[in-house]
Amino acid sequence: MAHDAVLTVSLAIRNAIDKPQTPPSVHAVAAQLYLFDTTNVIRGAGDVFRIDPQTGNRKSTHDPQVVRLGAPPRN
Repeated sequence: MAHDAVLTVSLAIRNAIDKPQTPPSVHAVAAQLYLFDTTNVIRGAGDVFRIDPQTGNRKSTHDPQVVRLGAPPRN
């Protein structure tokens, strides 16, 4: 989930930039987060998700799945 959080905020920052070489304001970035709904989706590690504009919570069509990488632990 940390990957998806970093991806989401980096997309919001990128979309909030008005002029090149000028950092966006906090309010401009926050406003972008509420636009990730309906057709503006985020393709995260767990799958496509949206941000609910009313609550600010993640919305997706299914629950995220935990994926274990590497060899299974030995008992």
